[in-house]
Amino acid sequence: MESKNLIYINGHFYEKKTGVRLELQEGAEICVVATDNGFINASPAGSWPLEIISSEEKELELKNDTEIIAYKKVLNKGSFLYFYISRTSPKKVRHEFKIELLEDLYMYRKKHGEEGDLYGCACVVKENISKSLSYFECIYARSLNELYKNTFVHFFNNKGNPACNAIDRFCEDLQNEASSLRKYRVF
Repeated sequence: MESKNLIYINGHFYEKKTGVRLELQEGAEICVVATDNGFINASPAGSWPLEIISSEEKELELKNDTEIIAYKKVLNKGSFLYFYISRTSPKKVRHEFKIELLEDLYMYRKKHGEEGDLYGCACVVKENISKSLSYFECIYARSLNELYKNTFVHFFNNKGNPACNAIDRFCEDLQNEASSLRKYRVF
């Protein structure tokens, strides 16, 4: 058993005596004792709070953007999408997730854009469908790209590349790559 006097600052533990930042070994079991009011409930993971706008407000926002020359709704609020994150340490695991759209999802094209892009859409990771994580909590975001990044950083500690192309990464059916959002890209 080992004992250290730590202080928690900006999401990190520092040894008070030396000022050295310490990390916990994956799977380490620890007993934490804190001064009064040292423990607080965590805010929901990801971007919180989310500002959810109505379908009418979302479409008006798109319509009033002078850079956007075309747009179309591709999925309704309440629709589900899926994505996965592969990890190889210590063994190869495919972590599969189910997400819910909290707003309508639109694809748009700007004046000088050749293909469509996804418009921001509040969303939440609802489930680790592969049951590959010991502990799961919902992750929130304002766009699909941000959702992927928030999920990666939250569960995998930013060890790897937390970026993706949401058009290719998110699918309506996880077992069918042809169901990616890319199929909606052509106007």
